[in-house]
Amino acid sequence: MPRMQTATPGSMVAINPVAAHMMEPIGDENVPPATENTGGQPLTYTDDNGIKVFELTTKMVKWTLTDGVTVKAMTYNGTVPGPMIRVTEGDQVRIIVRNELDQATTIHWHGVEVPNNMDGVPGMTQDPIQPGKTFIYEFTAKPAGTFMYHSHFEGDIQVSAGLYAPFIIDPLDPETNPPDVDLTLMLSEWLMRDGLTYAAMPMGGMEPNFFTINGKSFPSTQTINVKAA
Repeated sequence: MPRMQTATPGSMVAINPVAAHMMEPIGDENVPPATENTGGQPLTYTDDNGIKVFELTTKMVKWTLTDGVTVKAMTYNGTVPGPMIRVTEGDQVRIIVRNELDQATTIHWHGVEVPNNMDGVPGMTQDPIQPGKTFIYEFTAKPAGTFMYHSHFEGDIQVSAGLYAPFIIDPLDPETNPPDVDLTLMLSEWLMRDGLTYAAMPMGGMEPNFFTINGKSFPSTQTINVKAA
């Protein structure tokens, strides 16, 4: 019986062009290093007549998962995860998105109630945001809850490559007994091979070899100190 071998990235090129595209390395040699080291931090906003205005830029950076392991990541504002958008239920929100990637993208507001033309589905609710272009999302923040925003353009690749971030809508009436520790943890996985970054996915040769919490792998993950009540 012949020995079966696990497929490696690029080995399916001649078999399936779609799979070949998904298995291409992410980024090139000109990707700059990240200037920030911590993802998921609150994003500041400006006020425009009662509308909270946030600005996001999609761009490639070299992101460090842990000491000695650096991936090429697609990011919002240069971090993995992207910055946290935190507002209050009923707030009017405007998010200006500038695309500095070399490919199109969109943003989907996962679980947030938004108008159809703000939902970020390319070819259905909006045209993709092309490289060098800007798109403005605007909606009322509702319902209260913990959500995320992420790319909806070639999501298998772009989300795996870092285009995801927390979106929190606090209730209009604050909790009467809030927790002592309130942290958001975003889990992801990465595939590094021979110094190249690939979009990790459940297919032959594309399984992840690094797992992250808020963009970091152990032992570079954040320590959470708690005590028994």
